[in-house]
Amino acid sequence: MPRRCFKRFLLCSLAVSTVIGAPQMDQDFAKSVKEWTTRPEFTSPLVDHLPKAEGVPSPKDVLGYYIGEPKKLTYYEDIVRYYRTLASKSPRVKVIDIGKTDEGRECVVVFIGSEETIRDLETYQKDLTQLADPRQINDAQAAEIVSRAKPIYHVMGGLHSGETGPPEMLMELAYRLVTEDSPIVQSIRDHLIVSITPAADPDGRDRYTDWYYRYKINEKSEADNLGGPPYWGKYIFHDDNRDINYSQLPMQRLLAWYLNWHPPIMHELHESVPFLYTFSGQAPQNPTLD
Repeated sequence: MPRRCFKRFLLCSLAVSTVIGAPQMDQDFAKSVKEWTTRPEFTSPLVDHLPKAEGVPSPKDVLGYYIGEPKKLTYYEDIVRYYRTLASKSPRVKVIDIGKTDEGRECVVVFIGSEETIRDLETYQKDLTQLADPRQINDAQAAEIVSRAKPIYHVMGGLHSGETGPPEMLMELAYRLVTEDSPIVQSIRDHLIVSITPAADPDGRDRYTDWYYRYKINEKSEADNLGGPPYWGKYIFHDDNRDINYSQLPMQRLLAWYLNWHPPIMHELHESVPFLYTFSGQAPQNPTLD
């Protein structure tokens, strides 16, 4: 074979192997997101696509619709069902139960990481427990633990049940963290333990979802707006992020989990009204929390 022909054959072979080895993408998802996004600057190269992974279910595979589909909210039971299905199909996911709500719904925490991380999850928990109490170790021991430990990055959605977006988005985020092979996602899996509270107020989540489907799904103007439900949890129109006494069972469950696992980072995915926020320059009241 002439040298020029051989080079062309080699280049074609490499191109074909690259295409075959490339991860498959959900083309319907990409098309739908483009249609549903009102302005191009509201999307990102990080989320304008969705990988397909053999044997690993996406939210649509379990729920029957894409996350973010107009006029769709997911009931809490189905949210937990998705995470449990994901965990049953991937060694990169583990779901633990941490108790019940006032109305008997499950409180869970979802862990995501590499196969090795999930396999050795209890070992990493012990590392963080030691680091959380400086009375038990000296500086040299702390440095040695830090060299092998993995921090937990905890993400919470739905602290207020009217904040409907994060509990939806977190299902898609979990799927991405499990299936995507981009360098940034691989680095997250290898170096972090991501944990998720699917909805901080499960009872309120379902109550608000009922309200949405009954009163808000066909709103066309502000004149149709009935606001939110008269209360969120079983009893009251409570405010979870100001519940300093931890009066609500889901918050008590979360606190107990926190004190047992010691995540260095707690990230609450708030939602708010579309107002412009101007930073005042004031320091956080609690630098380790705010």
